[in-house]
Amino acid sequence: MRCFLWYVGSPACDWVPELEDMVRFLGLVLDEKLSSLVLHQEFQEELKHIEALVSSLASEVKFNCSVANIIETLTAEARAEQN
Repeated sequence: MRCFLWYVGSPACDWVPELEDMVRFLGLVLDEKLSSLVLHQEFQEELKHIEALVSSLASEVKFNCSVANIIETLTAEARAEQN
């Protein structure tokens, strides 16, 4: 799929990528009926792995925030008792 201007001899579309190149770069494939775009299987698996990693990190952050809040509260109580 080329730019229309390419057919009329214009160099303006030399920098415009072809649809096939964009689809390949994005890791997308068209289904047989060209009705939808889907990710290649390998990219789907990688996204699932990334999602699991992010979920794990989010849980760790929540836990660490809770621990930080407890430490802050205990520190404030210890300072109050010293005064």
